[in-house]
Amino acid sequence: MIVRGKEKERNEEKGEPAFPCFRCGICCSRYQIFMSLAEAQIIAEKIGITLDAFVDYYLDPRWPGSETIVIRNIGSKCPFLDQQSDSIFGLCRIHEVKPFCCRQWQASRGRKECRQGLSRYWNLIVSEDGELQGSPEDILCFQTFIESLREEEDA
Repeated sequence: MIVRGKEKERNEEKGEPAFPCFRCGICCSRYQIFMSLAEAQIIAEKIGITLDAFVDYYLDPRWPGSETIVIRNIGSKCPFLDQQSDSIFGLCRIHEVKPFCCRQWQASRGRKECRQGLSRYWNLIVSEDGELQGSPEDILCFQTFIESLREEEDA
């Protein structure tokens, strides 16, 4: 079944991503977080530790910056991604204070990470035309999940 979702047409007109982040965690396991020291201080306060402890535990020592830092991945993923090995859904433990590099990330059908998540967790692919392809059941399940995310955001 091929579906050109209403959300795609609606969001592309607004310049928004084709769908909200569906929490697959692919981008959180592929990239490291880059942030300012001010952002690090806010996150340290959020998780209840000092900035020094934050730097000691989370800083990637290979990063040469002094005004910015890069967080090392722990267990092949962002240390703030709460994703159990038996779950397809990941949650960001610092979502309310996540750094700019994470806030600017926009899920879309065109991103290879999102395509990988669609394939791995939803058994869906994106055609060259940007259409979701898969079984009607898989597409319906994914669309229902996306709607639940929108309802959650609106609440």
